[in-house]
Amino acid sequence: MIRHIVLFSANPGQKDNLLIGLKKLEALVDEDLAEKLEVKENLKLDTYSQECDVIVYGEFLSQDQLDKFKDHSIYQDCIKVVRPIRDLRIVADF
Repeated sequence: MIRHIVLFSANPGQKDNLLIGLKKLEALVDEDLAEKLEVKENLKLDTYSQECDVIVYGEFLSQDQLDKFKDHSIYQDCIKVVRPIRDLRIVADF
């Protein structure tokens, strides 16, 4: 099992658009390209770290499934929307 976590911050005034753009990825669960996928707004409850606006959390059975997820047209379309409006992007896989 691969857990794939991506943290995003939005350019000023773009947080809602970033969240909407990333939410489209959740459709890939229905296509069996992720076991679980959540796209959530950061609640920013921590007093020391406020950089992240949106979190993508996915679970994949294998590297192959993750690769197919990233190759899918929905994912590619999402990148085209999100890339220009995001500032920070941090990825962790374990």
